[in-house]
Amino acid sequence: MIFKTMQLDDSLANSCFNFNGTKYGRVNRCGIKYGDYKTYKPGVQSKCMECIIHYSDIMIRSNCSKDFECATLIFHSNTMFERVFRKYRDAIRDLLPTKLEILSAPTLGIIVNSYNITKITYEYINSTVNMDAPNASIYITFKKHSEGLAPLTVQYDWYLIKFRFLSINVQCQDGNSWANYQVSTATSNLGRLFPESECAEFTPTKPVGSYKYCYVD
Repeated sequence: MIFKTMQLDDSLANSCFNFNGTKYGRVNRCGIKYGDYKTYKPGVQSKCMECIIHYSDIMIRSNCSKDFECATLIFHSNTMFERVFRKYRDAIRDLLPTKLEILSAPTLGIIVNSYNITKITYEYINSTVNMDAPNASIYITFKKHSEGLAPLTVQYDWYLIKFRFLSINVQCQDGNSWANYQVSTATSNLGRLFPESECAEFTPTKPVGSYKYCYVD
């Protein structure tokens, strides 16, 4: 997938994702970032598009090149993340590349820098990122919650995702460690969310027995 903004230092031709000007004094920006994801080829770094999105006035073109196998979208708040994905989810899905050279799956990273929600449920995931993209992997990271809020918990449940793999990462209260939750459609525990790690302050919303965890690139 490839994105473009007029504010880029390096001009990217044949773009899929165009940002127009500024809004409220804020500028949506994109750039290239290397090395976020493990590749098939030794010594070859992943080349991802990284975009900082402050507002949702975005034009997405369907007839564009797909030079990038991964992208990271960074949002200031969960409100903007929710607004963009509820409006453009299908269009973003159509930007996923069909041919891969260095990654095992088209990969979309989402970073939410601040949030005012206290629980992630299947309904929340279904209303935002649950796009029909069977080969895609999606990583969502929630960083800092609004002051005075309880820690963000992730509900254990069946997550009937339409893509290959979902990773939910939540920063712990200490600011250094992370909780990680995963869902995969490529394992025997089809669609079941499991914790890979949890924060000390987190209390599970539903008891979970002993499971074998499986990491998917």
